[in-house]
Amino acid sequence: MVSDSVADSSTRLDLVDCSALAKVAVRTNPYGPSRQAVAERLGVQFGRSERHSDGVLVVGTLPGGWLLLGRPGLAAELVERERRIVGEEPVTVVDLTHMSVLLRVTGRRAADLLAKICLVDLADRAVPVGAVLRTAVAGVTCTIIRDDGGADGDIAGGARSYLLLVDRSYGDYLVAVLIDAGAELGIAEVRTPDE
Repeated sequence: MVSDSVADSSTRLDLVDCSALAKVAVRTNPYGPSRQAVAERLGVQFGRSERHSDGVLVVGTLPGGWLLLGRPGLAAELVERERRIVGEEPVTVVDLTHMSVLLRVTGRRAADLLAKICLVDLADRAVPVGAVLRTAVAGVTCTIIRDDGGADGDIAGGARSYLLLVDRSYGDYLVAVLIDAGAELGIAEVRTPDE
């Protein structure tokens, strides 16, 4: 654990395990007629994310594919809601909550940390707030979501915040790499949102 003197609020990097959040995938044929209807209804295009008024973060992960991130325990409700809305349309709605790990890296130097283990340019002009990309992070395929607003819409001091979504089998590895790479940047040990 980083001492308080090293990890003051201006330099602290937080690593939070958000895996308990509901994760629901919505997929259409990327070339079919239902893709545009679902995109319009969700209001998010491929490569972008937006937090809706109900607190659900809608992430455009693929052409014709979205991920809905909501509070823990919301997955069944999200699946039912989406299935009811799409009706007979050829759309797949699946609860992925337990299949993936979701980590949040927050802090003024969050981009510096990720730059050490990811070859993507995370500058504001390349990856603005709301951007979504899929790339290798420490050699693991990962979805990165720039989400400075966080679940409450306000992260202290406007610090950068990235959500990292990986297959559950790589979760422990990615946590270890992030802590190791962030040691000199003042990263705190992984915690849960309630800590």
